[in-house]
Amino acid sequence: MLDWSGDGETKGVQSSQVRNPQEGKRVTTGTMQLTLKASGAETEGRFALVEVTVPPYFAGIWPHLHQQTTEAIYLTQGLLAVTLGEETMVVRQGSFILVQPHQVHRFWNPTANPTTFLAFFMPAGAEEFFEALAGMELAGEKRLPSDLAELLELGRKYDHFPASQEPS
Repeated sequence: MLDWSGDGETKGVQSSQVRNPQEGKRVTTGTMQLTLKASGAETEGRFALVEVTVPPYFAGIWPHLHQQTTEAIYLTQGLLAVTLGEETMVVRQGSFILVQPHQVHRFWNPTANPTTFLAFFMPAGAEEFFEALAGMELAGEKRLPSDLAELLELGRKYDHFPASQEPS
């Protein structure tokens, strides 16, 4: 990563950054591969940018919503099935999806090829959810009831609520 701090005269301003392909913190949750391109720690909590690669026939994320977080997805490779509320569609490379707070949504990969997209979260925090999930080592169907309770608590902490559970 390249890091520019300017002329050294500016105080309290974060440095500009460039992350090249393959750069950023790598996180694996189940079969999803994530690369943290910008974290809340680097953007003073304003946003996070995560590159996500899901394998062929990825079963997807359960329907969920965020109370405070706006999520934007830009598909860079492959096809992605997306459900927003009651509408399901398949989007292709170059598509953009905007998910406002309180919008129930989910995604999955219905194809035999990997799919990659950029996920922009504003404000930041979702990247910490993924890091915590990776730490719990919840992979595929290996979710025991005690793991589910822990997962729900983790979701509440990071504004990630199952659609069937109203946030309080």
